[in-house]
Amino acid sequence: TRRDLATAEDGSFALAPVQEAAQLVAVAEDSSEPEQITALDALNILRMSVGLDPTFGEADAFDFVAADVDGNGAVTAHDALDVLRHTVGLDAGDVGHIALIDETPANPTRTQVGADRGVDLDPGLAPDDLDIAAVRLGDLGIYDTIV
Repeated sequence: TRRDLATAEDGSFALAPVQEAAQLVAVAEDSSEPEQITALDALNILRMSVGLDPTFGEADAFDFVAADVDGNGAVTAHDALDVLRHTVGLDAGDVGHIALIDETPANPTRTQVGADRGVDLDPGLAPDDLDIAAVRLGDLGIYDTIV
């Protein structure tokens, strides 16, 4: 059964509990939102791939998730190349897609991002226990927390 949810102006939404069933949470992007992924994101991913800080300062855990656009668990020059391909309109895999994660990676590094994409919703989960981050792949410095 598909249920569409819309967020309130403050970004909040509610999930009704489903007994003994798996739930899938997916994000449909607002197509009116301007594209925010640029060559600067590619540069910052390249900097991270060689162990340097991005131009905006120290990367946080969500920046590492956003930089690992191919989802292989590491930030590499290939991720930066995918972002550059995206900025000129070429096929670039998951760049620009939203990744949902339900646990902030602990101590991520360029070789071990440590984030599992996707969210497991236990049927017995209380609504107050929902803690999800939405990260746009390839877009560093921007993420939303859904609580």
